[in-house]
Amino acid sequence: MSDHLKTWGARINNPQSNIAETKAEEYYNLRGFEIFRFGFDLLQEDIDVSTWCKIPLLIRKKPDYIVVKRDAYFVEAKGCVNVIRLKEEDIDAYGWWKNNFNMDLGFFFYSTSHKRHLCASYNQVLGYLPQCEKEEFIDNGKIYYKVYFEELEGFVEHGKK
Repeated sequence: MSDHLKTWGARINNPQSNIAETKAEEYYNLRGFEIFRFGFDLLQEDIDVSTWCKIPLLIRKKPDYIVVKRDAYFVEAKGCVNVIRLKEEDIDAYGWWKNNFNMDLGFFFYSTSHKRHLCASYNQVLGYLPQCEKEEFIDNGKIYYKVYFEELEGFVEHGKK
């Protein structure tokens, strides 16, 4: 069964669910960045869903990392097979973190089927989202953008030219 069809608890308890975070750490470390965990790592935190829901939304939605080279910025790591599912509330929360701390925010996407990553800025992703279909998770009704990895990759690469 596809991860997006599973319950929240089943999704976060899948050992492969944080492969994007592992790949992001490798990527930034190899390039000489300092990388600091900022957001929750639910596989390590052992927080049950009832406790998790009591934590204020903006705290739950902290970006995964702060990375530093010349400047510091936030990074959110997201994994997928072919389709990245970005929740509307997550996009809004990442915007809040970006704007209220005056730090750029980037995404590190990793596709397990393509076995490659894509780095994109918050603004690039925000510019792409109007092209995406919206769907909702079956277990909680939260709305997400259905972002195809290869199409976003083409959009980001085209924008760099």
